[in-house]
Amino acid sequence: MPAKLIKSVTLTVSATLMLFVSAPVSADTQKNVMFVLDASNSMWGQIDGKPKIEIAKAVLKDLSAKMPTGAKMGLIAYGHRFDRKLNDCDDMELMNPIGHFSAAEADNSFSFITPKGQTPIANTLKESAAWLQDQKGQDNTVVLISDGLESCDGDPCAAAKALNDAGVTTKIHVVGFDLSAEQRAKLECISKNGNGKMFAANDAASLSDAMNEVREDVAKPVAEPVVVAQAPKAEEPPKVETVFEDQFDGDDLAEGWEVGNPNPDRYIAEEGELLMIAGVPAANPSMEQMENIISHAGALPKGDWEIEAKFRIEAQQGTEGFYFGTRKDHENWIAAAIWPKMEGGRASMMASLVKNESGKRTGFDTIIESSRDTAYQTTTERWKTHKLGDKYAMKDFILILKKTGRSYSMSGTYSSENDPDYRTFQTENLKMLRAKKNLFFGFGLHKQDAGLQGEGNALIDYVKVRKVEK
Repeated sequence: MPAKLIKSVTLTVSATLMLFVSAPVSADTQKNVMFVLDASNSMWGQIDGKPKIEIAKAVLKDLSAKMPTGAKMGLIAYGHRFDRKLNDCDDMELMNPIGHFSAAEADNSFSFITPKGQTPIANTLKESAAWLQDQKGQDNTVVLISDGLESCDGDPCAAAKALNDAGVTTKIHVVGFDLSAEQRAKLECISKNGNGKMFAANDAASLSDAMNEVREDVAKPVAEPVVVAQAPKAEEPPKVETVFEDQFDGDDLAEGWEVGNPNPDRYIAEEGELLMIAGVPAANPSMEQMENIISHAGALPKGDWEIEAKFRIEAQQGTEGFYFGTRKDHENWIAAAIWPKMEGGRASMMASLVKNESGKRTGFDTIIESSRDTAYQTTTERWKTHKLGDKYAMKDFILILKKTGRSYSMSGTYSSENDPDYRTFQTENLKMLRAKKNLFFGFGLHKQDAGLQGEGNALIDYVKVRKVEK
């Protein structure tokens, strides 16, 4: 589900007392481990001639292969997306949701983690509440691996307490990597407030030893009840009402749809699908020349809403970009997106939450899947060699763009839950000061190779707009 911060609930009894209840945990409760890897700039520091980040990756990969059978793992990294000079304190990313990280997938995830930025420990712990929300009530262990202190003026000790008070985690362990005694003492409150342990590691061997202690702790039978704060009253679920839906069943677009920069040879609605063919190089709705921006004249609901679309992408060229969301013009829009990326020795399928506000573009990306690179002559050949385009043409994406107040979020799934290729993904939230006008779809190309082969197609099964009321 879309990421959002989870606030702990404090119940005041007789002015100052906190009332708690114990939620029994049986011996067969699902065990989950979320690793939080420090990828801030300081992780380039070396121990015995080897960068700390490389040591940590190797130890983490080895540990993931040795975790108890049945334990599910996930991976969060922070400090790896923005240069430290930018002082970005929202630099954290869910690399692998719980259940989608293993030794086999480690190299893939690690290839996208290059130390660059700050150390936003508190913000990362807060954000992990949303990333663990689907596992709430299970035996959730967070393992923070850090070589430094909070650098974003946050309070990681309070953030750790909030996670446990809210029942999101059962334990938070801290592995202090190459820390001074003073630094270890300042980080120890995270493990204390998280009902966990503090481990010190000064080289590869001691880091491996510390992580093996974590593994042994995870392997222990569940003996203690999970302590969670009792809320005074369960909140009623939000009321969700579908206010618009189109399954594209007619012989053409239904009344209310409008097409900007129309090219009738590159879109058609029939047989229950809207087919869009990527046109001239214009990969996103910021580009005025983008063909066939298909928008609906009906206003979106006032207040909170969500837009859901089900579709397939036939990315034959490897430079396509598919967008849907809400748009006023090419300088003002916000959208969920699916697009291929080839960088750093990988070919990847990406999901993004992107906004353009008064011509200024920003967004968050997350990796759905990627594969190793091979020799290639053109971008098209490179994409075809990896065969991700063929794979993703076979099964459905479902994306949800959600507005809550002025905050927007994106979440999605690929394939079905009983399929080995099933993926869930989400990004961090973005804020937009003014809601934009119309629901829209856009599909285009980043560029075209000289030896162009094939064409990019988006096949949209349906779109739904729902009003959300608390």
